[in-house]
Amino acid sequence: MLEKPRAGVHYPGGVADLRAWFGTDAACRDYLDWLRWPDGFACPHCGSGIAWRLADGRYSCGGCKRRVSVTADTISHGTRTPLMVWFEAAWLMMTSKSGTSALNLHRVLALGSYQTSWAMLHRYRDVMVVPARQKLSGTVEIDETFTGGVKPGKHGRGAAGKVLVVGAIERAPKGRRGFGRARMAIAQNAKSDALREFITTNIALCSRIRLFTHALTTLFTTCLMTLFTPETADALNCSLLKSSRIERGHVNDSKFLTKYRTWLKQQTPAQIAA
Repeated sequence: MLEKPRAGVHYPGGVADLRAWFGTDAACRDYLDWLRWPDGFACPHCGSGIAWRLADGRYSCGGCKRRVSVTADTISHGTRTPLMVWFEAAWLMMTSKSGTSALNLHRVLALGSYQTSWAMLHRYRDVMVVPARQKLSGTVEIDETFTGGVKPGKHGRGAAGKVLVVGAIERAPKGRRGFGRARMAIAQNAKSDALREFITTNIALCSRIRLFTHALTTLFTTCLMTLFTPETADALNCSLLKSSRIERGHVNDSKFLTKYRTWLKQQTPAQIAA
């Protein structure tokens, strides 16, 4: 794995490079080949480095005689969507500041169905999750919003068909712009017991928490007070309770969480849960 990949050398530096490099599926396979086997082919079944390239782009292993595809065990393996479409979808997803929705992907790439574009984004997002990721730390902003389609009846909190989603984002260290890592999860309700798991699972001790919702400020505070007792704070040298590290941020102060709400409105509860 390259330590410092360079734009225009190891990956496309712009849209022109993207379309010049990956204009065909064969070109996409060559690039995946270089990423997967930078030192030459190695059979995933027997480890043999001897193989022959077949007409369909696969390898015929000289050791175990199996046919091996460069896309084997990847998210694009076995799909009928061309690799060049997968590559452009990844580009659109990673270069847009606010991300991209399945509907936008469906429209821009002229895919056959909305389900195809949604499945592509879901697979990309699934593999981007770090398995042994650490908890959020430093200054962490927390907000919640309800998501779901429009239905007749009550509006706002408690409306039918709405799902409560809680999100948290790290602020960049002082002197730097931008944001760090983010977490989000569905909450059964806005009560302390329901939010306890989200806090303990995603936020580290000694974090400085900023709340961007008036409704959850008291509930989060109560929940944290029951989680981190003064004895625990002393033992862990945690200033969360000693210095009143729980703050209330202005509702319109976080640009990230505004984009987060916009993205949520484009999803269904089933998509968020997945």
